[in-house]
Amino acid sequence: MEKKLAQSWLSIQCQMIPDVIGAVAILNISLGDAVKPTACWPDDVSVNPDLLAAASLAMSRQAPVVSSKGSDSSEAGKENLVVACPLFRKEHFYGIVSVQVTAPQGQQATIIRLLQWGATWLNMILTVEDGAVAQSSPFVISTLAAALKSDHIEAAAHAIVNELMQHLSCERVSIGLIKNGNVQLEALSQSASYEPRSNLIRNIEAAMAEALEQDETIVFPSGEADKNTLNEAHALLSNAEDQEAVCTIPLTNNDITIGAICFELRVGQPFEQSIVSQCQEMAQLLTPVLQMKQLEGRALISRIKEGMITAPLKRLLGADSLRWKLVLTGLLLLAVITVFGSGDFRITAPARLEGMVQRVVVAPFEGYIAEAHVRAGETVKAGAVLVELDDNDLKLERQKLIAQRGEVGKQYNKALAGLDHAQARITRTQVAQVDAKLELIDEQLGRTKLHAPFDGVIIAGDLSQSLGTPVERGQVLFEMAPLNEYRVVLQVDEQ
Repeated sequence: MEKKLAQSWLSIQCQMIPDVIGAVAILNISLGDAVKPTACWPDDVSVNPDLLAAASLAMSRQAPVVSSKGSDSSEAGKENLVVACPLFRKEHFYGIVSVQVTAPQGQQATIIRLLQWGATWLNMILTVEDGAVAQSSPFVISTLAAALKSDHIEAAAHAIVNELMQHLSCERVSIGLIKNGNVQLEALSQSASYEPRSNLIRNIEAAMAEALEQDETIVFPSGEADKNTLNEAHALLSNAEDQEAVCTIPLTNNDITIGAICFELRVGQPFEQSIVSQCQEMAQLLTPVLQMKQLEGRALISRIKEGMITAPLKRLLGADSLRWKLVLTGLLLLAVITVFGSGDFRITAPARLEGMVQRVVVAPFEGYIAEAHVRAGETVKAGAVLVELDDNDLKLERQKLIAQRGEVGKQYNKALAGLDHAQARITRTQVAQVDAKLELIDEQLGRTKLHAPFDGVIIAGDLSQSLGTPVERGQVLFEMAPLNEYRVVLQVDEQ
């Protein structure tokens, strides 16, 4: 039985994965045992040794294994891969599945995910306690495969209800999904389309809503054990369809209810307990498929909202998330303290006190220090003489220019007396040049004494030891700051 189940499952699995060259499944094996194929695909060829080698390596590592066998020369951008995944039942190692595929580069993760999904369905079938579903495992696998191959939730739901109707010999099977807080019919067996406002559809949706409200399977007509269950909507559906037997089962996976499935048997064919159990097990196996297709069919913004907001909130607020609740509570308290709390935080840093305004006293021309009247740290008044520059060279130059002007002036007067107008113009220009030089000398003589621009303190500069030394034009001699405006400069580390 196990070999037949493995062969059926492996065939469906290879149909789900594109470009499969070969595959092998090893079930009911313990760690350290020799790998012996339980099923292989295709079943009429010998097993590739690379598949068994990868399976053995996956068993020893207890993790998926991917090995490359080189690129496919016939198709550019593709390579031959051997992918092996371990199978677990109730967290215990149970077997391995290994496939060889020709896949585009970078598709290893997708192949592993498909194998893991397929392993989930196989595990669910093998762990069903009742033998009714296990005995029809090829049908279960084919139903799962038909649903997984569907492009969207509507096609998957139609494939499921049609398969269930034929296998369970039901008059009608329907699936409804929760949308905007209400259950809405998604698929009706042997009906590609239907009128949502018809009485039949409304009665089926009412029966599904009744089962979802009580969160339990409802059977009508019910046995004595179910006499306390509310089944008015089921009775209405049964009476409207000539006393058919009705069984509605909520579709729940991981404490998340996505909808309900309704089975209807022909008149005079009641729901025995074995049939109810079989329907419940089928619903349990098919719910993850519908849930996955429902998630895949949502809009991108809905999936982003689910992944970034809804799902994390459900995990945080769930009953088994005490640690995350404590972390969230701590973060909220920290945020409240940060926003509304107050306190002192002390740091140390180098600091200096300086004037709000700083002025420099510079040499107005090249010369020599004749006398310094102040030094750093002294307080001075506005207009006080700070330093005097040597003016001997300027005075000598001035006397020379005065003598030169007198000589040029005589020449000018002589030219005027001799009516030599050309010479008079030349000598008049020379007189103007000498006068300009005299004005410059007088200006420099007036600036040999440098005065304080305002009341303040000398913060830099000491020329008392530099008398007679030369200075360049623009050289800083003193720095001053006012007495009434200061600032504190702190050198604080950015960290």
